[in-house]
Amino acid sequence: DMNDHVLPYLYEDEEEDEADADADADATTKTTTPTTTPRTYTHDDYVQGAEECLMIEEEMTQMELDDPQYLAKLERDALIEDPEIVAEVIADVLSQDGSSELLKEIATTLEKEAAVAVHNVEGMLKEGESLEERPDVVGYIIAKMLSEDDNLNILGELDESLAKLVEDWHEEEHYEEWQGQYGQGLGG
Repeated sequence: DMNDHVLPYLYEDEEEDEADADADADATTKTTTPTTTPRTYTHDDYVQGAEECLMIEEEMTQMELDDPQYLAKLERDALIEDPEIVAEVIADVLSQDGSSELLKEIATTLEKEAAVAVHNVEGMLKEGESLEERPDVVGYIIAKMLSEDDNLNILGELDESLAKLVEDWHEEEHYEEWQGQYGQGLGG
């Protein structure tokens, strides 16, 4: 999510500098009231965020070409270090699919091929809810499975499904809507 992950990262150093300046001012004036206000992002911020995402994607593609084993190790390390973030990213991607076809497909596959994992999270579902309605629970199951070495083959299948979703998204009206809202490319 651009607002939750990308844009705060872009301004992290600025916000730390502001926090340090506020702390210095508080030490001088002996006050403890916070003076930071939430940042409001502009169109240019979103363009810069999109450029950052494209740059990272390019670096990841090059890394995969240069040393696929290293990229696989990074993925495993991320899963071990913070599976909740991985679950959140998966849930976010699944939520972006307006038709929910990808979510339905993955939920059905999990129910068939990972019944034990699905059973272990039934307490996360409200009465009458199914996996098809909860991308966060599906993301949690996938992240949990991916963190186990014997399930890493599912990562390739997930990558293929997500690539197909992005490809379909570009072919549909969503991309045209995005261009209409944010401009005809990164140049504005």
